[in-house]
Amino acid sequence: MKALNYFLPAETLLLLDPNGITADELARVTFLDLVMKRVLIVEVRPNPEEMYPDHKQVVLVGPNFSNYAPAKHEELFLRPFKKDLERNISLQNLIKIAFERVKSTDEYKLKYVYSDRLSPYFSANLIQRLLGTRRLNSEGELLQAEIEEEFRSLEKQLRSEKKKPSEQLIQRLAALSGNIFLLNDVPASAFKSLKEVPKTQTTSTYADDGAAFDYGLLYLWEIEKGPLGLMDITVPGGIFEDTLDVLPHFDAADSAGGDFSGGDSGCSGCGGCGGCGGCGG
Repeated sequence: MKALNYFLPAETLLLLDPNGITADELARVTFLDLVMKRVLIVEVRPNPEEMYPDHKQVVLVGPNFSNYAPAKHEELFLRPFKKDLERNISLQNLIKIAFERVKSTDEYKLKYVYSDRLSPYFSANLIQRLLGTRRLNSEGELLQAEIEEEFRSLEKQLRSEKKKPSEQLIQRLAALSGNIFLLNDVPASAFKSLKEVPKTQTTSTYADDGAAFDYGLLYLWEIEKGPLGLMDITVPGGIFEDTLDVLPHFDAADSAGGDFSGGDSGCSGCGGCGGCGGCGG
């Protein structure tokens, strides 16, 4: 499905569940996508602040940082490195810095994730425009249904080909780009197969700047099976939710009662409630 190669994962989540999606879910898939694109890199280092030294996740500039044109919601994670490309920041501190000027989930969705790329799929009447709110229009509802069906189809195929993914399934997964993080339970066999896909098939074009980037599938697979502790990143909640919850200025609850009122959307249906982030599960 071409839409899933066009939209960034946070944009896809906003289309799937405009009301229910939370800031930590949007931030989590955005960060993972930046790591997958090798715009940012994560390393594990001993934490000297702990009495019994543990490991902490440290974020550094990746090889594609300098030539990447980020969307506004991605810029939040990249801005702290702009003045010092040698800088390294713990993941928890990076989240705090990224959201230091964001007041709530609603503001994050409306002022950062929502963009001209999404505007054809949302509408607002006069009152909604005055309030700064948006609502899925008929075209958006059609696209939402198509994306949900594509995820259901992919997850069904993943279940049936868990031990030995077919070439057709691998190609479908490669075409997802960062939206692969919205799928439930991608098996290790599929991830291993993805790293064998030629680079020309694991690149995605961000339509706003026309530049293509190699997706670091091998890199992600290596750190996934290593000591990095990516469970805090790859599952809903974890370090993103914990960090945003303790920010004194950040209102995690929807303050406006539905900036993105897509009707009674509830669960997005993008594969159940097992962890794609579409319904907060």
